[in-house]
Amino acid sequence: MPRGERKKQRLQPLPVRFFKQSSIRNVQHQASGRMTPTKSQHTLSLCMIVKNEAQVLGQCLDSVIDLADEIVLMDTGSEDETIDIGKRHGARIHSIPWENDFSSARNASLEKANMEWILVLDADEVVAPVDHGRIRDLLKKDAAYGFALEQRTYGNNPNFKNWIPACEEYPEERGYSGYIASALIRLFRRDIRIRFTGPVHELVEPSFSIHSLPYESTAIPIHHYGKVRDPSRIDRKARLYLEIGQIKAEADPGPKAWTDLASQYLELEDYEKAAETYRKVVEQCPGRPDPFVDLGVTYLRHRKLKAAESELLKALDLNPDHTDGLFNLGTVYLHQKRYAAAENIFYRLIDLQPAFGNAYGALGSILLCLNRIEEAVPFLVEATKYNKADADLYSNLAWAYVQLGWRQQALISCDRAIALNSDHKNASLLKEKALKMDPREAERAAASELNLRGETLFRESKTEEAELYFQKAIRVDPQCSEALNNLGVICWENRRAGSALAYFLRAFFLSPQHPNVRANLFDCCDGTGKHRIKKLLAN
Repeated sequence: MPRGERKKQRLQPLPVRFFKQSSIRNVQHQASGRMTPTKSQHTLSLCMIVKNEAQVLGQCLDSVIDLADEIVLMDTGSEDETIDIGKRHGARIHSIPWENDFSSARNASLEKANMEWILVLDADEVVAPVDHGRIRDLLKKDAAYGFALEQRTYGNNPNFKNWIPACEEYPEERGYSGYIASALIRLFRRDIRIRFTGPVHELVEPSFSIHSLPYESTAIPIHHYGKVRDPSRIDRKARLYLEIGQIKAEADPGPKAWTDLASQYLELEDYEKAAETYRKVVEQCPGRPDPFVDLGVTYLRHRKLKAAESELLKALDLNPDHTDGLFNLGTVYLHQKRYAAAENIFYRLIDLQPAFGNAYGALGSILLCLNRIEEAVPFLVEATKYNKADADLYSNLAWAYVQLGWRQQALISCDRAIALNSDHKNASLLKEKALKMDPREAERAAASELNLRGETLFRESKTEEAELYFQKAIRVDPQCSEALNNLGVICWENRRAGSALAYFLRAFFLSPQHPNVRANLFDCCDGTGKHRIKKLLAN
């Protein structure tokens, strides 16, 4: 269920919604086939096809009960409480035998609509109440025959193509790290020319193209939870899509049909069948990089790393800047512990696409493996902006903070990881360590005294002795940013650039607004070629 606000449940079932005869439009067919209203304009029918959707249907209908003037449910064989839920929401229920064709069922529901406009939703979708007014305004437009809405398919895996991080502008997106956006014409006039096509992944867009019907694109979202809800429902739907996809591929064995079928095998984790089917796409389209990427991803998920590397390199030969190809090749190198090669791949990727969020997390992991902890932190922090629901990511960040001795930051990251996964053992162990780390006030005062003594020695040009005092200060209190900054200065003056960068980074995270710390760090980044780190922190 979405994590947003819901209407309060009524104590009594909602009454069946009857429509007065005078409110149902009489229609006449023009030569064009357009059904022209003679009464009651700007009305809306919600048209849905359903089967065993009791777990999600109520949420969907609740979201549009105040928007739709009519609800039409075309049931294809429900055996649960789907029909009862529909009736409680005032829906008109119709039944049709299932014929392995989504378009056929969709079009049957359109035939039952009475209102001027039609909105199409799936049972695992909702429309935010705040957008009802915007949709009503669209119905008043005379020029357009339809409107493309933005379907947002929510999830917690930023590896997907075209991933968009959630910014929580809607309550409906809370609890998910992001979504994939697809523009789909789901709001259109009741018109006999507008019909769905395709047995699976059905669309009305071909109707608009064939008949040259104008439509407009909008940013109004449909919130889709089809990939994050009941696992049994997701599996059942995937197997149904697989069955239809097999029939479609046999009837029209082209690249599109094979790709759709292979993606269903991959979703069901039948890697052998997925690879076999993607191979057919590669054979039909040897000049396109995407089929090689799809095949490489299949091998990667099957942990056949050499085969994955081979296919991904073929894709990059065709398009060296293919971002999905680069990301997955970098992931292969990470699994193979080829850290230097992986690091270069991910740096290149974020140069090409700075918003590729998962690349930052991968870079952070690599830098942790290389024990470059201070460098890892800014990339891990940046990754959390794109993936707010990854417990492992927050656990990695907590581990880095523990190694640096930063108690408060470690506790915050541990708590975030545990909130996302209450059974996360690493986060729980790290939290125990962090709770034991806090220096007493006397220790903080002692560190400050040691730092002041070091600064005195430094001004007296006794650099080696000063460095020893600064080291003592951070051993007593690892969060003494003044001593860390001073150590960075000494290392920089002695041409120990790598150590200088590490100290300046630690000082920066503890005192990000201190002008001397910022200036020293950014000068060091310029001098060591760490421009990406400077860019991240400057923002």
